[in-house]
Amino acid sequence: TPTVEPTATPVPPDTSWMERYRGRKMTRIQTSQRLVALTFDDGPNYRTRTAVDILDSFGGKGTFFATWWCSRQPDNALVNQYVVAQGHELANHTTHHKPLTKSYAFDIAEIMGIERMLISQTGKETTWVRAMGGGVNATGLEATRRTGHLYAQWSIDSLDSRRPYTEPDKIYHNVVDQVGPGDVILLHVTHPESLAALPRICAELQRRGYRMVTLSELAAAGSP
Repeated sequence: TPTVEPTATPVPPDTSWMERYRGRKMTRIQTSQRLVALTFDDGPNYRTRTAVDILDSFGGKGTFFATWWCSRQPDNALVNQYVVAQGHELANHTTHHKPLTKSYAFDIAEIMGIERMLISQTGKETTWVRAMGGGVNATGLEATRRTGHLYAQWSIDSLDSRRPYTEPDKIYHNVVDQVGPGDVILLHVTHPESLAALPRICAELQRRGYRMVTLSELAAAGSP
């Protein structure tokens, strides 16, 4: 597959689409367009750069959920900057990688601790929050709404974080055997198996006519 030069992240022309998702969990969207969102949890780390480069080679965009614990490392701060510079979407994976289910004050602190760090590193606010394991309750959703964020779940779990870690071929089939328009796909940047499966996933999605877009572009193209 030929290398495609990175392009700027497509920015929806207005932000009115955000109101459709505010205060609720977005798992997938209803759309007739062949769009999917590849999302990557538990970064940043050195594998994040590899994932970005793979997506770039297919002309795709991804959304990368960053934690404070990883982002605080100087080398990983540069990785977050690289994600943004290459036109991908950086998102909020909470400060301590915890579910947003404890208390309103706790949930606000979990969201804003990493948010302040990401703003200092990239100069940009994030749009999406996802908690560890997708764990969120009504209080967590309200905290997400009050901080001005949207909450992202997923519709396809690649199961790449299960122990013992899933083989690349299984990760590939967990994604492509059930994918459809509007799906949000969960992957992780913590395991080499995930990165080994990613080029094959991208190639098959591309062969089927799908565009790999950021969560924001996907959400703006349809409804929950």
